Amino acid sequence: MKKIVALLLSFVMLIAFAACASKTGPGASGSSEEEKTSANTSFPEGDPAEYSREYWEEKYPGENICPFQIDENGVERNYYWISGFDGWNGTFESWLSQPFNWNGWHKTEDGCIVNKDETLKITDDWANGDEAMSSYCTVTTEKYDKDNAGNQK
Repeated sequence: MKKIVALLLSFVMLIAFAACASKTGPGASGSSEEEKTSANTSFPEGDPAEYSREYWEEKYPGENICPFQIDENGVERNYYWISGFDGWNGTFESWLSQPFNWNGWHKTEDGCIVNKDETLKITDDWANGDEAMSSYCTVTTEKYDKDNAGNQK
């Protein structure tokens, strides 16, 4: 049974790596028209340069920068990750400790993954690893009420 689970997890990681494979040709630098139109001009706190793929490509040359979005109150904000980076295991929780988490997402005492001001939480399917990270995925959120956090899980 353990071998089957290990093989299944290996397969899932292989798929995640393949989804983040280097692209060639037009739009490979992340400057496609689709990516430009999905960007939001009303950014949360953080270094505005960190919103761009180019920033991360310059900071980590030779690495394959993988984009994803977090749906924050109906607005998809761009974030990035590198597969295999700093103990990356393909889950949203492992992304929290990476430098790509420039906007203060963190885990609370009650186990929820929330934004900096603790008004949004990552939905359970992403937080518990049922959904695996891949390029261009959209991580969903829901309202978080820290006073009733125990009732939200």
